[in-house]
Amino acid sequence: MEAPATFAERKATLIAALVGGHLALGVVLCPFADQSPEEVTALFISLLFCQTSLLGFWSALGALPGWWRLLGLVLGMLYLITLLQVAIGGQESLYVLVLLAVLCVAGPLLLVRGWKGRLLHVSETAAGNAGDALQFSIRHLLLATLAVAMLLAGGKYLVPRLNNLFFICLAASAFAGVGLGGVWAMLSRGWRLPRACLVVLLGGLAGTGVGRLIEGGPGDLTAFWAATMAMNAVWHLGSLAIVRLAGYRWLGHASAQGPAVGET
Repeated sequence: MEAPATFAERKATLIAALVGGHLALGVVLCPFADQSPEEVTALFISLLFCQTSLLGFWSALGALPGWWRLLGLVLGMLYLITLLQVAIGGQESLYVLVLLAVLCVAGPLLLVRGWKGRLLHVSETAAGNAGDALQFSIRHLLLATLAVAMLLAGGKYLVPRLNNLFFICLAASAFAGVGLGGVWAMLSRGWRLPRACLVVLLGGLAGTGVGRLIEGGPGDLTAFWAATMAMNAVWHLGSLAIVRLAGYRWLGHASAQGPAVGET
């Protein structure tokens, strides 16, 4: 088993690389986000909303005091909005979408943190023996699929009547769903690869639904949004894989009493 100092060094290195990599990729893709081909725009938007999910994830589950996490949330939001402004320009609806996407990830995770468990940095042995706070059955997945289908059906009717407000909320929920699904897939116990594939698939399907709501716009928006949501899932899963590699696991409260090498 690795010594605590080794755990701390690995954690710091991997998390710093993750944060630095995201910042660098955002800056690199930003100048090309509003140019052809559309694939670059999709890549930038998918990365941006991966960062909204990670920001919500950290602000809800981080171990820093609440005021520090709130400050980090505000600064992170300012960074994301500034990046979006530089990349695409004054589209106020996108700013609202970013804000809602962060809150839709942070809110449920805050509730689950107080109810079911917490994020700990543990040894592989401790993690292997830990209980899983995020266990879902096929019934849960079917119910979630039904809920998404009902939202998309209702959105098709409501979007033209609510001046895109419902579309913004629905798109934020779709991005947040990928963010929450990524936490379930990568940081809890179970078969990670099938779960990750399921999250990517559901992300693509959600993007297809979002694109169909605005299919009257220019270009093939259905394909654009499907690709964006699928890439967003890949970005997010890859990022959380690094978080897992750094030693973090989502544990139930009972399991969280076991040996831990430091919280995040």
